[in-house]
Amino acid sequence: MTTGGLFLGLLHLSNLTFQSVDATMQQVFYALILGLALSFIRILTNGLWVGILLHSLIDFQPTIATGGSAATNWGSLLLDLLAAVCDQFALAVVF
Repeated sequence: MTTGGLFLGLLHLSNLTFQSVDATMQQVFYALILGLALSFIRILTNGLWVGILLHSLIDFQPTIATGGSAATNWGSLLLDLLAAVCDQFALAVVF
């Protein structure tokens, strides 16, 4: 479970080729935590479809869909991350 989350986070290091280090590190951190959450959901539901659906919903977030790559305040990033993880766990329980 932790290996998958770590791998997903490290894959985002490839963004260093076109954006700032700070923005990339935030994406790596965000992807790591969400990768761990999606791994947990995979184990909880014993299937891939819930995680795939949740990941696709995250991809439609406006800043991701438009390629926004500016670094944000780490405090607001952590609050947004906490809200996203809580939402994912709530959706996983429903499915």
